[in-house]
Amino acid sequence: MHRPYSRDPNGPPSVTQVVGMLDKPGLSWAAARETAKYAVLHNNSWSHLPSQDAITRLYRHHRGVWDHRALIGSALHEINAQWCQGHTVRVAEIVERMRDESPLWARREPSELYAEILPMADGLGKFWQSHKPFPISWEEVVRYRVPNKDVEYIGTLDWRAEIDGNPMILDLKTTGSGKHGKGKYWDTWRLQLAAYRYANEAVLYAEEGREIGTEPLPEVTGAAVIHVYVDGHVEFNPVKAGPREHEVFLALRRVYGWRNGDGKGMGSMDLGAVLGSVS
Repeated sequence: MHRPYSRDPNGPPSVTQVVGMLDKPGLSWAAARETAKYAVLHNNSWSHLPSQDAITRLYRHHRGVWDHRALIGSALHEINAQWCQGHTVRVAEIVERMRDESPLWARREPSELYAEILPMADGLGKFWQSHKPFPISWEEVVRYRVPNKDVEYIGTLDWRAEIDGNPMILDLKTTGSGKHGKGKYWDTWRLQLAAYRYANEAVLYAEEGREIGTEPLPEVTGAAVIHVYVDGHVEFNPVKAGPREHEVFLALRRVYGWRNGDGKGMGSMDLGAVLGSVS
């Protein structure tokens, strides 16, 4: 999805960048597993290559898997945004447009991509039918702006909707796994949703991506993750994303600032004071 704020080199970090500071030990194992599967099942695609080329192909393989899953997620977000606007969705048209924009998907057959997305879209549609969300906003850029710039941040909130009369912020997550109930990252999800919940302004943009103003954000009563599995199974997971989670997120935001600012250098000290203290 388009993120206009990503082009501003002087802007605050995104919610995704800040949450990315947390260690995710499962990712390294997942990458190793994808590499091992590829090496065993597709031996003829790399074993004939010179050693360095074979190594490069193997260690880059999982990146392509991750990027493909990210595009699947983008397609589901597009479908959801269209439904929020009351539009009829044609999945095949979304696939064709995304193939035009992505070299990775341009190498895949449209029918293959359609077959992967359709069960997930059907599952998301069943969520709409069962929970009957009333859309308030979607793909909304929100920002936390305060006098202390060390904790400012920006991000894109997937969805704000009423469910059973309760205004909520909702985050749409997709997974390539079919193991229902698995693949939950509660620590990062709670911080991410708290960041969105306590942002204090929506940012408005012109068509060309230029910021043209802001508006206040309404309060919500809760937050939830809508988790869509590859087979179309959907889980609605309310999560705690309150003041404590936001406090932890702001601490992580300061760590992000340290790692990308003062923490890059050796720092300096008053050598005179140090030498004087030991004389």
